Amino acid sequence: MKSRYVKTDDAVSAEEVKPEGVKLTITDTEYLLRKLMDASIDGREVEQASDVLKKVKDIHQRLMEQGIEINS
Repeated sequence: MKSRYVKTDDAVSAEEVKPEGVKLTITDTEYLLRKLMDASIDGREVEQASDVLKKVKDIHQRLMEQGIEINS
């Protein structure tokens, strides 16, 4: 999958790239969830927005259960 915003020779999936030291906190995921819920989403982007929302909700739930930060 190629990004229309970042041009590279090789397409790299998100699963392959994990920046060291990047962590999400409960506060981070709460903020992201608030912004996603308040966002105005175009019809052609609804499916992707729904997938992203599910992922963020899953990360948030895991953080709440663990009470700690996890690597993104």
